[in-house]
Order: sequence, then C-alpha cells, then structure tokens
Amino acid sequence: MCKRCFMRIHTSVGMERVSQGHITVNTNGLDQIVTSTALDIAASALAQQSQSLGLITQQDISVYIYPDLAQLAASLRMHH
Repeated sequence: MCKRCFMRIHTSVGMERVSQGHITVNTNGLDQIVTSTALDIAASALAQQSQSLGLITQQDISVYIYPDLAQLAASLRMHH
C-alpha cells in the first residue's frame, strides 16, 4: 500500500499517532493503555527480530489499531 493510502485511512477514522523511535502507533486515542502496550509489543518484536536475524532496521514501522471491526473494514474498502 502507498503512504498516501495510509494517510487517508488515518484521517478518515480520526486516528491519533504516537511515536517512539521508528515505531508509530495509530489508534483512536481513547485508551492510552492500548497505545502504550502496542508500542511496547512492537518495540519488543523489533528487538527480537534484530537479535534473531542480526539485522537492524532503519525503516519506519506503522501499527494501526481500530476500535472495532467495522472501522477496519471501512478503512480497507477505501482503497480497494
């Protein structure tokens, strides 16, 4: 998917971004525990991947968390 498509998804459902290093988590912003947990999981997974493969990524990683399946489905339909 193109970055423009992701931006359209982001803006169409009113998502907020929280970044830490190369990781950005996009949520509806209503539950800081969800956002914090997602950042922790993504950072841990990235560290494990780096250790297992011996590779360090410099690419940005975006995680999108939708509050319900309907909003996820609507966002996916926007660019398909």
